[in-house]
Amino acid sequence: MAGFYADLEARIGHRFKADLTMADIVAQAEALGLITPQPRGTAMRRHLGDEATDAYLRRLAAA
Repeated sequence: MAGFYADLEARIGHRFKADLTMADIVAQAEALGLITPQPRGTAMRRHLGDEATDAYLRRLAAA
């Protein structure tokens, strides 16, 4: 999707974000490489703790 917007910016000669082009964003993302997927509940665990996350994941598995 980012590539689509980069092409669109180049075609119309307009930036969607004034200080950064989509081509710049794509280049930075490519330089970072692939993102390793995190286990389900990782972000929730960070914010709500183990107990709440484990309870949620149990309910999710039972559904």
